[in-house]
Amino acid sequence: MASRGGEDAAIADIAADDKPVAPTLYQAYSSNLRKAVDAVFADGRNAGTADRLRANVSRFAAYKAWHATAQVREALDENGGDMEAARRTLRRFNRWQAAEYNTAVARSRTAKQWQQWNDGGDNSRVFPNIVWLPSMSATPREEHRAFWNRVWPKDDPFWDTNQPGNLWNCKCDWEQTDEPVTGDNPEGLKPARGLEGNPAETGQIFTDECTYFKNISNTKRKKMEKYVGEKILKKESIHALKAVQNDKVTVDKRGVNIDVLFDSKTTSHLANDVAENCNFLWNVSMPRIKELLENATLVAHERNVKLVKKPSAVHYYYYECRIGKEVFYLNVEENYVVMEGRHFYRLYSIVDKLRDTAILY
Repeated sequence: MASRGGEDAAIADIAADDKPVAPTLYQAYSSNLRKAVDAVFADGRNAGTADRLRANVSRFAAYKAWHATAQVREALDENGGDMEAARRTLRRFNRWQAAEYNTAVARSRTAKQWQQWNDGGDNSRVFPNIVWLPSMSATPREEHRAFWNRVWPKDDPFWDTNQPGNLWNCKCDWEQTDEPVTGDNPEGLKPARGLEGNPAETGQIFTDECTYFKNISNTKRKKMEKYVGEKILKKESIHALKAVQNDKVTVDKRGVNIDVLFDSKTTSHLANDVAENCNFLWNVSMPRIKELLENATLVAHERNVKLVKKPSAVHYYYYECRIGKEVFYLNVEENYVVMEGRHFYRLYSIVDKLRDTAILY
């Protein structure tokens, strides 16, 4: 959104009505930050980690867009619709994009490297330690200088809170090594607010301590998430699911292979589930929905007790999916259309917990 035309289009979007988030701003911010994650995970490996990070930066983009929308609208109201006042406000948010993008790249890279280095295989035995490399910046800051060329074991608690990228625009680097651990290593430093924790473990580039997440009331948060879920994430999910509509996936049902269809009801129900929960991880995972179902584990089932409402649906099967620490369930509906003599399964919904009526295997 560097161009004046882009700025004015976003401001016009905000002035048009009282929506809590200008979609043009969300799309600009989320697209920019997702590209940062994609630049690191372009090889398609660690897809689960990439999805967690994409979901995190998308959520960050939504909250940033909310703050920008509110402040641009306030600037317009206080200055009689003066465009220049609104532009100044919007440019302040846009100036931060470079630092946010660079930080997203650095922490995505950190997450990918950490997982590769701690896979528990020969790699971890050959290279048991990590060395912190000097910053590549032409004007490096002092905060991380004490760590340069120092070596810690991979399992040292130091790495829980200290990694390259835990300061805004940090350009330090690290690498695994068989060099011995250095003596008298300094203690870790407090990360920048909003960049706490190891992103490979937390799945977060921007944490809940970030100003955008903190400086919003619960009432406004609920209104914002309802709007983003229904007006933005739902559309994104529908677009992704349309690409697989009418496809099918073969999965195991207690030792029997069944074909699960992806039909129009699949698209409708899953998109509604994403919207209702404003679930950014489910949303960014929709392009991988076939892969997720193929690799899921059947854990529970239940009969349809609402036959009057849905006479063809006779049974539901819940397949458990795990992406990092996130657990959710893909609900497969079994159907008998008696008049047509058809028996088929369709992917029906996505839920974050099993119902009390579900029977575990």
